[in-house]
Amino acid sequence: MMNDLDRRVEVIVEVFTPDGVLDCSATVPLEAYQQHNALLSQVFSDPAYTRLDGYMRIRATDPISAIVLYGDSTNQFLSSVPGVSR
Repeated sequence: MMNDLDRRVEVIVEVFTPDGVLDCSATVPLEAYQQHNALLSQVFSDPAYTRLDGYMRIRATDPISAIVLYGDSTNQFLSSVPGVSR
């Protein structure tokens, strides 16, 4: 995630199960011009956290830039995921 604004932005990261139930959420503050990258287990402060199905939603108090890389726990694949607007 990248904040290219001259002010702080609050980013809410939410992960849902395939049937739409909120599984986990966290707020990540991004200071002006700050970049942040992390595994979901780091975002949620849970080293054991994994999610192999479902979907995620990222919301912010102001526009940000973001990309998602998706891979498996055995390092067999890594793929980028394009953003989808709602």
